[in-house]
Amino acid sequence: MENKKKFLICIYSSHEDLDLAEIVRKKIHDSSIKNDQKNIIILADPDQPENFRYDDEQDILYVKVKECYTRLSYKTQLMIQGCAKLFDFDFLVKWDASTADISRCYEKEDFVDCDLKQLEGDEFKDKHYYSHLKTKCNGILSKRWFMSYKKQFLEILKNENRDLESENLIPEMIDYYRGKFYIISKEFCSYINDSSECKTIFRESFQHNFGNEDMSVGMCFQKFKEHYDKR
Repeated sequence: MENKKKFLICIYSSHEDLDLAEIVRKKIHDSSIKNDQKNIIILADPDQPENFRYDDEQDILYVKVKECYTRLSYKTQLMIQGCAKLFDFDFLVKWDASTADISRCYEKEDFVDCDLKQLEGDEFKDKHYYSHLKTKCNGILSKRWFMSYKKQFLEILKNENRDLESENLIPEMIDYYRGKFYIISKEFCSYINDSSECKTIFRESFQHNFGNEDMSVGMCFQKFKEHYDKR
């Protein structure tokens, strides 16, 4: 395990977006946090034998999952598990490579420069889960969003005997941060890695909520808070 860093920045990318991942990486290297961080690129490799493997020459963490939008919950789960086991850090930053392309941002606050400002500030300092990209949703609204914006993946769900019946899984509105950029503490990472409740959340999100990764993390944080408050 390498020396501890304040930030472990996980630049979440597809193979197609590697050029964007390198833009994010350069922004980090040119910033005021360059000495406080280690940044790695997260890529899928469904053919590798182990759940995750780290290429320390390229600083790439490969996770054993098919590269598909509907498998992002599993990709994120494996990313967190791998990072919890392989690296020493205070905060893990999940940062989409797509934030380097303004045309792929939902709004200007998603853009890479806005995200970087969050790490150069200190609002996250005493929090286990933080972003400036806050939102909320329930199962009904999640299904409606998918059918409005990601319907092209519906056939994949049908072919794999998966569904969009997430009303029972997420009956109430939950607060979470959009997957473009969020920060989680090492303690929260460890909880996600160890908790059977979080494993269930990721599994059921895959089966019933199109593999929605950011809502899965938000649901895990609800469980983490319950656990944390009881200590």
